Amino acid sequence: MSYQSKKKKTKLNKVIYLIRLNFVKVLNKINKKRGNMLMPNRQDKITTVIQRFSRISKGIRENNPNIYPWVGDYLRECRNLQQPVTIFTPCCVAKDLELRYEKQGNQFIPTEAEVELFRKGIPRIIRILQENGLLVDWFFSFNQSFLDMGRVDKGLKDKFKAMIKDLAGDAKLIGQEAVDLLAGGLEIIDWEEDVLGERPGPNQAVMNDFWTYIKEGAFEIDFAKHRQWTIDAELGQTEAKTKNDLKFKIACEVEEGRLLMSGESLVGPNFLYVSLEEPERIDVFSVLAPEFRTRVVTVLKPYPWRLPKDE
Repeated sequence: MSYQSKKKKTKLNKVIYLIRLNFVKVLNKINKKRGNMLMPNRQDKITTVIQRFSRISKGIRENNPNIYPWVGDYLRECRNLQQPVTIFTPCCVAKDLELRYEKQGNQFIPTEAEVELFRKGIPRIIRILQENGLLVDWFFSFNQSFLDMGRVDKGLKDKFKAMIKDLAGDAKLIGQEAVDLLAGGLEIIDWEEDVLGERPGPNQAVMNDFWTYIKEGAFEIDFAKHRQWTIDAELGQTEAKTKNDLKFKIACEVEEGRLLMSGESLVGPNFLYVSLEEPERIDVFSVLAPEFRTRVVTVLKPYPWRLPKDE
């Protein structure tokens, strides 16, 4: 099914869902005093899913954010309408892949964390959803850096993508059960090539009036980290250049959050955002789309593409 066909089908299903949801809410209000809620078994199963997700999240990092109630509502919506749960996971294609490629002998060899991601991390989430009667459409997306200095050439990106795709189908490395689960629920895509058809750009409203949208204190914290990275990478940038680059990057992230929530792209506005970065790194996605943060579910270990520091 084409992306456009999926969008048309999704829009129709949303209308049907809203009608049905309002009907269910009315009946539940009527029956609440009698303790006779509609479809209790389904609600119990969704509660089980949320509890398992929460345990996984806290096991990865104790201070990961709690899962928003919206997630449970969305899972119930998908269950009631027999629609797949849409999950979006961006995988960063960043400049440090060049160093990794060199260190691994001019090739990409899966890291232990990448093997674990496809052997256990993603299959575990798919299995939990399927065991509780939910279908899954999981989009694993390769996303290039917003900044010129962070982008890699297409040849290197394609080699990294090929390695990941091979890993997702390698029964010897990740096991046949994982391969089968991934084949039935995971689609590997390129955000620029398969979805946007172009390189993403910044939100112009943010670029034109930056401090109206971005808190200066939060920017300074981000700037300190970004500035240190440019120094460590020996880029020779001035402080002013680094600040301008960071503003551009933030404006691009704001636009991506808006785009995802608008429903104008492959996903949205109803989906789970399962990140491979620490959750505080994606707060800026909520600047123009406050509801974005309710979609975030931290159930995968971050940065699997990074080599261990001793390598």
